[in-house]
Amino acid sequence: MSRTRHDQFAKELLAGLLQTVGLAKTEVNVTSEVRKIDLLFLPLTEKAADRQSLGLLGRIAASACLIEPYRNPPAQDDVRACVLRLLIQHGERQRQARRSGQGLKEHDYEMLWVVGPTISQALLAAFGAQASQAWGPGVYWLDSGWRTALVAVHQLLPGRETLWLRVLGRGTVQQQAIAEILALPEEDPLRDLALKLISG
Repeated sequence: MSRTRHDQFAKELLAGLLQTVGLAKTEVNVTSEVRKIDLLFLPLTEKAADRQSLGLLGRIAASACLIEPYRNPPAQDDVRACVLRLLIQHGERQRQARRSGQGLKEHDYEMLWVVGPTISQALLAAFGAQASQAWGPGVYWLDSGWRTALVAVHQLLPGRETLWLRVLGRGTVQQQAIAEILALPEEDPLRDLALKLISG
């Protein structure tokens, strides 16, 4: 799968899956020079129970977030560009809050999730990213003020909990995830959505 095709596939798959539990927007413009966020997700509170069917992706989608999927391992410049878009989005949220006369709490700001097939040890060290037992293998957190986490798809444990992120992987990780999707019950709407996008 080419980088461009993977980028489109990843955005459509994540948006399609997350549309079942909230509002997902792709190609969101942020102010200053035009910069695009791959996926901005806003959860719907009435869909909270439905997020469980998305496993780890559903946990990620528990709060407003930006998701930036990469076909190849992200480099430091990629992560910096994502953080820049996050900070611009936070600035926009602050302006909206000031205009409406509302205050913001830390949890009102979006999280950033950078998703790649692998994340190098050098990149983790450069950003001070730390693993979290609560999130399992493959999920690394920057210090809390950055509101950013990195996901190494190929380190995620196999199983339904991580399926919707592992399908964004490469090689055997992605092939195994596709096999697991094919094994889902045919009436599963997430199965149909994923297979249409995979074959498209």
